[in-house]
Amino acid sequence: SSIEALEAALKRATACKVSKMLLDAGEGKLAALREEASRQEAEATLLKAIEAASIPGLEAAIAKAEAAKVSEEVVGKGKAALAEARAKKEATDILAKATEGNGMDALAAALHAAKEKGVDTKVVEKGEKRLATLKEEAARREAQEQLQKAVEAEDIELLEAALTQAEMAKVEKKALDKGRKCLAEAKDRKAAADARLGAEEALLKAIDAAAISGLETAIARAEAAKVGNEVIAKGKAALEEARAKKEATDNLAKATEGTDMDVLASALDAAKAKGVDPKVVERGEKRLANLKEEAARKEAEDELQKAVEAEDIAMLESALARAEAAKVEKKALDKGRKALQEAKQQKQAGDALIAAADGSNIEALEAALKRATACKVPKELLDAGEAKFKALKEEAARKEAETTLLKAIEAAAISGLEQAIAKAEAAQVSEEVIGKGKAALAEAMATKEATENLNKATEGNDMDVIVAALEAAKATGVESKVVEKGEKRLATLKEEAARKEAHDQLQEAVEAEDIAMLESALAQAESAKVEKKALDKGRKTLEEAKKRKEAADALSAATDGGSIEALEMA
Repeated sequence: SSIEALEAALKRATACKVSKMLLDAGEGKLAALREEASRQEAEATLLKAIEAASIPGLEAAIAKAEAAKVSEEVVGKGKAALAEARAKKEATDILAKATEGNGMDALAAALHAAKEKGVDTKVVEKGEKRLATLKEEAARREAQEQLQKAVEAEDIELLEAALTQAEMAKVEKKALDKGRKCLAEAKDRKAAADARLGAEEALLKAIDAAAISGLETAIARAEAAKVGNEVIAKGKAALEEARAKKEATDNLAKATEGTDMDVLASALDAAKAKGVDPKVVERGEKRLANLKEEAARKEAEDELQKAVEAEDIAMLESALARAEAAKVEKKALDKGRKALQEAKQQKQAGDALIAAADGSNIEALEAALKRATACKVPKELLDAGEAKFKALKEEAARKEAETTLLKAIEAAAISGLEQAIAKAEAAQVSEEVIGKGKAALAEAMATKEATENLNKATEGNDMDVIVAALEAAKATGVESKVVEKGEKRLATLKEEAARKEAHDQLQEAVEAEDIAMLESALAQAESAKVEKKALDKGRKTLEEAKKRKEAADALSAATDGGSIEALEMA
């Protein structure tokens, strides 16, 4: 291996007295290789221990791996395997202990945990067999207890069910025999009771049928069969009730033939209380309903006539509804309906007139007045509506004049403003709006005057006059095109004045032959776009002035230096 080869090389190097630095490096490498070999061996041991899942083996391998600095990941796997092995052992111990006991819940919980932890199947199987035995014993005890309760209750259905369950659970023979004996005795008692019950049921059926002859026969049979006194008393009460019912039936039949509503109503109440045949009661109720209907019809017709005379909508609606329900003759109903329709039309017309008068719609009010007149609405309502109509017309004329004036103000036309102001004054438009119109008229006139002045000034050459006219035009809102034309004219005049001034200053600089004056005057002249001839003359004069200055400067420098050659050149 590489470690053995390195050991052999180190021995040979030591024998040959190789330099200490090389020997130290070799020994350092050998130590590193040995440490890595130890780490690999410890990791392999730990992986085998994880696979074996032995607690002592895992504990020893983890300690060795940590000492050899095996990776945390592998050591972590070992620790997880150790925790799992310990949990499995603990689950095994708990299951073994629970298997020895009698607690089904504890054993079931231990089995669940053991299966989750992967406990040996033989141990789990042993626990499951023990749990099955405990369950069987518990079922047997429960079946015996249920059988005992059924015996004490002496209930046939309970006994039959409990015996079936006890036989399935293999309850002891003594308990089964006791249950079977109790069941036989219960069935005997039931047969005796059924015989007595037959007579009782016959009496109860006779009570339900409520036939006098049937009740008399059934009561005699029940008394002979010694049926309970309570049931026999019910039969006798039913017999008395049947006899009273027959009497009530006879009374109702007699009252139905007559015309006295009170007698018939009393007979019906008694018949219902005694449970008389519904058909007989229905016949009496129909007769009473007919009598009531005839009385109601007469009363409804009288009420409808009063409502027609009163011409009151609520009374008419109520009386018509009652008359229709009472089936009053068609002629009276038609008269009432006509009166109601006319009353409603009159009210609707009046309400519409009031609503229109409360609003501000002239057309709606005019239509409402026409309808109200046609429907003969009271005069006071018509007068009020006509007064409101007149006021609305005046208000409409005032609003129209005001709108016209406001539009004229917006248009700012003098003639339009003059006409609109006159119309507004005639229609009594508010002084505030008329004042606005007059102010707009004055402003329009001022604007017109300022426009004319600006146009005149623009034709001339006086910049001060144009400036003043422009200020007045802007202040009075003259049309922008006119103002723009004046501003262009002013700009042109200013440009021409600036060009002339620049030309004059350039001429003065040329005559003065001063470089600074020339440079400044040339810059100004170029900016003012002075004619080329004057600019060329200025530039030539500047060039000559600069040359003269350079020559003078050179001569002065040569004179100060004392050099003959330099002075000659200057």
